[in-house]
Amino acid sequence: MLKEFCFLAALTLNEDERAVLRTEIDEWVKCFLPKLERESTRTEKCRLIASVERHEFGNDFNAEEWQFCKFVGKEGIIVDDNKKELETFKITSFQKKILRRNPSFENVFFGRSEIKEETGFWKLNDELKNKIISEGGEAVIFLEKFGNLKAAVRIHIFDAFLFTTNFGANELKWKTNLISDFEKAEDRNKNQKAVVPFHENIVKNYANVELFQIDDENEEDCLGWITILEKCETNVRNELKKENLDLEERKKIAIGLQNGFDYLMNIGIEHFDKKLENFLLVGGVAKICDFGLVYEMTGRRSYRQMGYCRRGSKFRDDFALFSGSPGFSNQMQLTGDYGGEANYFYFLFCDWKTSWSLIYRPIDEKERKIIDKIIQKCDIQDIKNESHVTKNITQIISLPNVSNSFCLDDPNLTKSCQMSNLKQQITKCVNLDIKNLTQNILDQKWSNLCVPISVTKLLRFSMKNDLSFVDKDDEYTFEKILTNLTMAVYPRSMAGLNLNPKNEENNFQTNDVETILERICKKTYLKESGWEIIRTQGLSQTDKSTCAYERVSGSPGFSNQNQLTGNYGREENYFYFLFCDWKTSWSLLYRPIDENERKIIDKIIQKCNIQDIKNESHVIENITQIISLQNISNSFCLDDPNFTKSCQMSNLKQQMTKCVNLDIKNLTQNILDQKSSNLCVPISVTTLLRFAIKNDLAFDDKNDYYTLDKILTNLTMIVYPRSLAGLNLNPKKEENNYQTNDVETLLERICKKTYFKESGWEIVRDQGWPKPAESTCDNEKVMLNENFVFSRPLSVTGAYFLPTRRIDGIDYPEEVFFHQMTLDRIENGEYVLQNTQFSVNHPPVIKIKQTRPYYDSSSFVANLFNQTGDNFYNDGVLKMKLVNETLFMNKNCCIKSHRSKLNNLKQMLSPFLQNDLFSFLDCNKILSRPFHYNLYGTGSYKARLQAIAEANAKIQEELDEKKVGVDYKVTILQLNRVHRCVKRPEVDVSGHAGVGRIASMWSACRRASLAALNAVEKTGRRASIATRRLSRATN
Repeated sequence: MLKEFCFLAALTLNEDERAVLRTEIDEWVKCFLPKLERESTRTEKCRLIASVERHEFGNDFNAEEWQFCKFVGKEGIIVDDNKKELETFKITSFQKKILRRNPSFENVFFGRSEIKEETGFWKLNDELKNKIISEGGEAVIFLEKFGNLKAAVRIHIFDAFLFTTNFGANELKWKTNLISDFEKAEDRNKNQKAVVPFHENIVKNYANVELFQIDDENEEDCLGWITILEKCETNVRNELKKENLDLEERKKIAIGLQNGFDYLMNIGIEHFDKKLENFLLVGGVAKICDFGLVYEMTGRRSYRQMGYCRRGSKFRDDFALFSGSPGFSNQMQLTGDYGGEANYFYFLFCDWKTSWSLIYRPIDEKERKIIDKIIQKCDIQDIKNESHVTKNITQIISLPNVSNSFCLDDPNLTKSCQMSNLKQQITKCVNLDIKNLTQNILDQKWSNLCVPISVTKLLRFSMKNDLSFVDKDDEYTFEKILTNLTMAVYPRSMAGLNLNPKNEENNFQTNDVETILERICKKTYLKESGWEIIRTQGLSQTDKSTCAYERVSGSPGFSNQNQLTGNYGREENYFYFLFCDWKTSWSLLYRPIDENERKIIDKIIQKCNIQDIKNESHVIENITQIISLQNISNSFCLDDPNFTKSCQMSNLKQQMTKCVNLDIKNLTQNILDQKSSNLCVPISVTTLLRFAIKNDLAFDDKNDYYTLDKILTNLTMIVYPRSLAGLNLNPKKEENNYQTNDVETLLERICKKTYFKESGWEIVRDQGWPKPAESTCDNEKVMLNENFVFSRPLSVTGAYFLPTRRIDGIDYPEEVFFHQMTLDRIENGEYVLQNTQFSVNHPPVIKIKQTRPYYDSSSFVANLFNQTGDNFYNDGVLKMKLVNETLFMNKNCCIKSHRSKLNNLKQMLSPFLQNDLFSFLDCNKILSRPFHYNLYGTGSYKARLQAIAEANAKIQEELDEKKVGVDYKVTILQLNRVHRCVKRPEVDVSGHAGVGRIASMWSACRRASLAALNAVEKTGRRASIATRRLSRATN
């Protein structure tokens, strides 16, 4: 066996040697397959729809256009959005088997976006766990030894059930292909030559095992690969972050990568996952790997046989990929629009934080001038000219004092993701109480996309109303703008897609709407403003305009337009990391700057003998030292590698829930229910961007280039990838809450450029064609009051407080939760809010009175100032004093027993007493209102619960004695009122204080209400009504 396996890496073998080697690999596969076990969260319907993606259509372009499929008899049918038939195809044996098991699937239209996000995991024994090199939901790589040869083994599944209990190894057959079966590919001619990629800068696949269903006689549908490939020492990302590469090594990598990409293009393969993790190093030589996202132009079967391209027309049309890695994607692969940019290049010649900062940190002109000087000191005149940078850079670009906040340090945050998942989250909610916003509400479930969703809504509103833009070609649809926003403009926002395979790190996205708003309104050093990116994402753009937002209170980075929204625009961010130190790279990519800062950075870069940092060849040839900025903050760095894992954009669409009859007027009725995703900030910003595109720029997104999911994708993947943390790509459970609710940073990034990037708005504006008018983006901060006149949707940060409580014998500390929402309008003295984290107790549309009363025990209220009106409340059961909404804690004289607790709470809540409302594009009045908190000591709410329990018991006693009579309705109303007091034992999002959770009191109240229910049922008097009402009250 040792002798046979020595043939594995051989490029030329005779027929007998190949037969022997193939036999040995087959025996190894036979023993290896039973060890593989995993779980999947997808369904049979998901498998059936996904199998259509593997078809080779008569017209490859139909892979981009089809939106629904149907199976009738022995044929499948694909249709477009309007249910217009595009093509019929012969169904495979795999599809026949699913249809036989599920006859209800026949003659039914299934939407392409109905494929659920895969959140399954591998279940491996200790032997394999110890060999793991990397792991994801659909692929895992092991270290294996074949004789004396150490190699990597990559398991890649194309069917969700593969290796699960529903589809084990005994149901598979396979075909083993060897590298010695093929010759070197030399051209891109459309022929069936037995050739494969072979180049110094391309990772070698020694053997590839194609897996088929056992009854697939014609081997027409490959369900997975087992690829044996050369083992490499490390990847470029690890070395750049650790600052282990000097300038000459970075130049060598940049040149090698460019040579590798040029070779691939020459043989008909365009790589669309150019993130740092996919660049491996062997002896200092860079090698390109991971061919899961490629556009293959030749149709050669040999490429599929050796694991360099998957089967299906989807991979023959670059506009049909619609997936990418946050921060490293482009418009073409994400939204089907033109636009590509290789962000990786910036990382090669900037330090880690500087790269992220230059791409994603919003800056003003002052900051830009400072950065210009820093870059010019590196002898770079044009940092975007790759050849110029590579040739002339004299030192790695490094900005001083760069924050980590713009860095996608976790590689899980740059995992590839499908944009179609956004549509799955869009729920049609009809007749919702929304006027200014669209009534399509994006139900974001666990996606953490509430911020970009909300921002996308506002952007669409602005485009329609402020710019009078009519999107006739649907290039600025909600999902396209959201995709652009979350994948290109500010990819940090993509965190909410829950792509992180480490379950313990599924909540590390901060609810930072201000950052994404800033990114939309401002350029970064390397990118246009988020608004400009969104405005230019379509062909029929809105008029050139600016984007702004108003601040109320302070509260994965290698993608490009091409792959995110399908718009042209590609920039290799990785390159900046090669010639900048770690923090500098992030800072130059993502930290918003002004012109003064830009000039300072220019000087630093010029000292490195760089005149143009974007000219890769110039940088590689001329750079004299690694670019490094001084005193750079870590806030822009994605230091955790989980932050930059690839993610499928379809995961965004999967978070969209159809909610019908929602009362939404200004906002879309597709609400992204983010649940625990922490993306409420980029969702909200996306909402504002969409509003601005539609209303401020009067842009009609006819081609759906500026949809919510496309803008959100662009925002979280390109503009500000920090937001992608919420996508739960981080596998470390202990790090599940490290993303802050920072809407101001995002807003700044949207409005301002970073050193490397345009403002987030410009990136979003550029994601489609036609695009919104050239414009700028800005934001404002104001305060709401009862006399406020509403004029446009606003992004608002809500907060609610949970006091110290004991549940089931466990003590829980005080907590404050924040959530970004969008204000649709003010009507009948109420704020009408679109909520992206809804449940039974928190509906998609929340209404809060402008002048809302708050209550507490009389002993506490008696010591408060600033009370007006009737301060006494008596419903016959409870007696309490009214606390007026003008209450401010710093003016209250509290009794001694409460003073210590209130002071502590005041310190904790003081940064958030004024919350955020934002809007874009020539907004008139954007106002905010402080959310007041009804704070009280432990003794007061214990007494209050006791009173509730006693009142409840009294009602129970009356019902037990059947004293209902003519007072039945009154009694039931009293009982309902009592239970409303204990129904929500925490402070809800409106700031209204509820009752503390005390297990014994709660149990007593519940037991009493159940007894009352039984008693009412015994009376036989309107029992059905009583049952329904009391059941609701006690639920």
